[in-house]
Amino acid sequence: CESEFVQVHCAISAALKRILSVVVDEKQLSSLLKATSENNNKISLGLPKASKSQLSGQYFIPTILCQLENMLNLKLQSSWRFTLDAFRSIFDTFRSFGGPAKPALTGVLKPIVTKLADIYQAVETSAIQVGSEVHIALADVLGSALKCCGVPQFLSFVPFVSKPQSALSADVDSSELIREWLIQLLHKYTRTMPCLMSDFALCVLPTAGACKRLILELEPTAATSMSSKVVSRVKFLHSRINQLWSLLPDFCIFGTPRDLNNSFPKLTQIFLGVFEDAKFQSLIPHIMTTLTILGKHVLPSDSKAPSSLAD
Repeated sequence: CESEFVQVHCAISAALKRILSVVVDEKQLSSLLKATSENNNKISLGLPKASKSQLSGQYFIPTILCQLENMLNLKLQSSWRFTLDAFRSIFDTFRSFGGPAKPALTGVLKPIVTKLADIYQAVETSAIQVGSEVHIALADVLGSALKCCGVPQFLSFVPFVSKPQSALSADVDSSELIREWLIQLLHKYTRTMPCLMSDFALCVLPTAGACKRLILELEPTAATSMSSKVVSRVKFLHSRINQLWSLLPDFCIFGTPRDLNNSFPKLTQIFLGVFEDAKFQSLIPHIMTTLTILGKHVLPSDSKAPSSLAD
């Protein structure tokens, strides 16, 4: 029985982490990037048995990651803390070499990030029971994956809606689809990494927009129906929109977004729309907080803001 060899699996995970931290370098990653480009981005974890030459060449990293992914078996839950630590190590290594998590590495990273997110989702919904240490380790490794991949690529692997956004309809309970834990993960980590304002516009606002459209679809029913279920769903969607918009300031905390000059004028039109919409006034504080943060970035550190409009 595999459960009898937990210590062995813990040792293997720790050893793989050591191998990855010592052996994987910029040359290895460059080799992998070159190989994925030459193979039309088709190198993935689903590899056949690798030869010795492959293990020492372009397939070294995918092969090691494949072995680690196999250790995320439910039967090996007792060793997950060590396995997750190894995954975090490789994500941090990728990021330390200039962020090589480019689209060419999608085939390598996507299966891992997706599986980790599925496990975390199962833990959050109590489908899987884990100890607090593993729960925290899962969140940490997903945070490392986010910083490694960047917001757009990470959210392409793990979207806010667990099914296609077309699944957000009046006939489906949205609370079962929108990943609340993902919003909390972004809150924690986007403020510690460089982000673009276009990341928020292109990766977060579409989900908020889908929720808004669903509210407009449900509101006539909520107004005429005595169903508390419909009313509660409208309130839930308003809450989710507010949570999604609350991410906006976090995208600006780490530093001035590089695309500020290009993206801010476009977002301004969206901000004005929020100011004019009486139903979504709760979003205004998030916009004002963002403007305050951006103002502090733009204002020279040795100057003082005027104490009044007359200054």
